[in-house]
Amino acid sequence: MNTNNKSNIRNLLFATACLATAAGCAQAKKEAPAQIPNIVVIYADDLGYGDVDAYGATRLKTPNIDMLANGGVRFTNGYATSATCTPSRYALLTGQYPWRNEEAKILPGSAPLIIDTAQVTLPRMLKEKGYTTGIVGKWHLGLGNGMVDWNQRVSPGPNEVGFEYAYIMAATQDRTPTVFLENGFVEGLEKDDPLFVDYEKNFEGEPTGLDNPELSTMMWHHGPVLNDGYYDDAVENLGDHTPSGPLRGGKYSLFEAGTRVPFIAYWKGTIKPTVSDALVSHLDLFSSLAKLAGSEATVPDSHELLEVLMGTSDQGREELILEASSRTALHKGDWVMIPPYNGPAVHKAVNIELGNSVEYQLYNLKEDLGQQNNLAESEPEKLQEMITSFEGLRGSGPEKIQQLELK
Repeated sequence: MNTNNKSNIRNLLFATACLATAAGCAQAKKEAPAQIPNIVVIYADDLGYGDVDAYGATRLKTPNIDMLANGGVRFTNGYATSATCTPSRYALLTGQYPWRNEEAKILPGSAPLIIDTAQVTLPRMLKEKGYTTGIVGKWHLGLGNGMVDWNQRVSPGPNEVGFEYAYIMAATQDRTPTVFLENGFVEGLEKDDPLFVDYEKNFEGEPTGLDNPELSTMMWHHGPVLNDGYYDDAVENLGDHTPSGPLRGGKYSLFEAGTRVPFIAYWKGTIKPTVSDALVSHLDLFSSLAKLAGSEATVPDSHELLEVLMGTSDQGREELILEASSRTALHKGDWVMIPPYNGPAVHKAVNIELGNSVEYQLYNLKEDLGQQNNLAESEPEKLQEMITSFEGLRGSGPEKIQQLELK
């Protein structure tokens, strides 16, 4: 997103990386500056906490990300709201916890837009303050009303929720149609070669990736991550690299590697290089950027942490609800509490621990970052404190928590 072209405008970069994202951000003053900066949010799917050199990777070299991390605020306690893509994107754009919207889950290619076109959004808020707004890349928040004619302008979509320009991939490269859209129109579409999509049945006489995998550029065996469903030798070539770094779990997981991400705030000449242990989430970009832009727009779940993002304060959030495939947990202070959930302990297809257990789990991250020692039995008072806080934020008692099974 950037302002109208003006000379001497400063640049603000927000880069967060979650196991389904990447972002970095910059500094601002307590009051909105006379010339508000350009704002760029870089958001990357499936980038692990241990995938960036500045966060401990040794086998991978990430010089450009490292330049931002070493020149701005490198957060060690930065989080996406969710361990999957669609919910995280929803939170970023709305400043709202995705579990408040039952449609904010990994979407099929035929899903309608899940953000209400009347809803307050990050781009809409910035647009109202004079910004020219744009998005380029993956969308995966639904398009149209569920009955899309891809040969006409597809609407509603990014343009209808606040982006003046949108060049997007509709969902993901494994969800038909794998096309790009510019402001709602399929790129390269020709009138004499229309596009038809049916998610229920195959077109007669036409091959499918399922029945004819040899026609695909890559042969697949199972919707992502390191073992990303393709026969590409990713696991065999991993060597001693660990995408999750020192953290437990991964994508889909309520353990730390599911949502703790490389999170960087960069503003050349304004932010001073530092490392911050403050608890922050990309959920907080809405309120923080609203403060920066001089907007009074508010949303209930986003905290205004502008000074934290600028590196002038280390007072981040006190607590944060984390989500993975409709299951939720609580991070508060140095502690994480994961309620009991039915379902497998490990996602066998990708060999990732999901965080499911028939027992409550309680971890002190300051002393046990790898979450190896469950303190639920030995710290009953702390466990009850966490449960009480969780129920107050989440609105669910233990009897309801038990019903939130992994889907």
